[in-house]
Amino acid sequence: IIQEYIYGKEYTVDCFSSIDQSFIECVPRERIAVKGGLATKSRTVNRSDIISLSKKILKNLNIIGPSNIQFIEDQIGRLYFIEINPRFGGAYILSMQAGLNVPLFLLQELHKKQITYNGYKKNLLMLRYWEEIYI
Repeated sequence: IIQEYIYGKEYTVDCFSSIDQSFIECVPRERIAVKGGLATKSRTVNRSDIISLSKKILKNLNIIGPSNIQFIEDQIGRLYFIEINPRFGGAYILSMQAGLNVPLFLLQELHKKQITYNGYKKNLLMLRYWEEIYI
């Protein structure tokens, strides 16, 4: 596959769709710094446009369970859908910390309990550090 390189901000949207798709929620986060493909610095953002596009993609593809969708926004504000993964993303832990507790949602769904969601914390910043120790 050959495609044009798009310069801009990268976003990953962590999502959850229930088995009957009656519940869909997403948390968009900006990928500020990446190391080896994994976000090492990421921040949740308040982007209803990205959430709306993510919901449309999930509904049209009939995705259920956890997933993550990736976008790039170019310098003039155009969003490009670049990838979807039907799994937890590598930095999903930020969305969970912000309020999208998908493991809990899965358990609630398994036990036929109503899923409760109260939104997510906006502008929550996650920083990851790795340290080598030699003995």
